[in-house]
Amino acid sequence: MSGFAPFLKKYVSSVKKIDPFSHIRRINIHSYRKSNKEVLKMQRIKMFAFSLIIAVACVGFFTTGSFAADPGQSVTGTVICLIPDYKKGTVTPVISTGPCNTLPPHQHIVMTKDGTVYTLQGLQDGLMKVSLMPQRENITMAGKIEGNNYGWVLVVD
Repeated sequence: MSGFAPFLKKYVSSVKKIDPFSHIRRINIHSYRKSNKEVLKMQRIKMFAFSLIIAVACVGFFTTGSFAADPGQSVTGTVICLIPDYKKGTVTPVISTGPCNTLPPHQHIVMTKDGTVYTLQGLQDGLMKVSLMPQRENITMAGKIEGNNYGWVLVVD
């Protein structure tokens, strides 16, 4: 049985040369039947793998739902402007006393009284409304709240 792959040896019962002058061989192949213990072990492994896949899928569905809040929820807090300093490569947090549309383009965040920070995102119109607001402290903003591994996001309308 030389020249055969090792995994085929268990299926081959005999090998005979048909012609002594050629390299053609006759191979008798028999069926390989596993013992009942091996069959039960394979069934348990399949069931375990299937259960593991179902568990991972369920965890994914429930985790995703727990990070999302109700659409249209509102947040009350202080709007903070993050003014970039490109020369230093830093950002300065500022609570503006009026509209901040005259400052260089910058990001806004909302910090609630309990310390939760929301990054503001959305369409240009919604973000422009934030820039034009005269009051920055104790304001209520409505939008869709989303969460991920990095923090909370308030998508403004």
